Amino acid sequence: MQHRLKPDELIFAIKLMGCINAFSGSGHLRWKGMESKHQLILPGWPPRPNWIDAMQLVATREIWHAIGGWHDKSETSDGTLLAAIAKRHGYCVVTQILGEHW
Repeated sequence: MQHRLKPDELIFAIKLMGCINAFSGSGHLRWKGMESKHQLILPGWPPRPNWIDAMQLVATREIWHAIGGWHDKSETSDGTLLAAIAKRHGYCVVTQILGEHW
């Protein structure tokens, strides 16, 4: 469910500098020193593991407390938690690129 007015959670696009798509689109690879040659855009939606970076999610404190905070310690925890929050609370997508992750 995607909300447009007064969202409690925002998902926005970022550039992962020095990254390319890998593993048949289910992940990415990063090369240090190649940031100016490769930039992978992650839109953050649809919300799913390996499709976002942790910095793409902004949610209210109440939402984080409701799911138990950053309880998942797995490698894909950012995507796992995002998908759980989005399913439970909805989200608003901001399509502009608002960040670069080096």
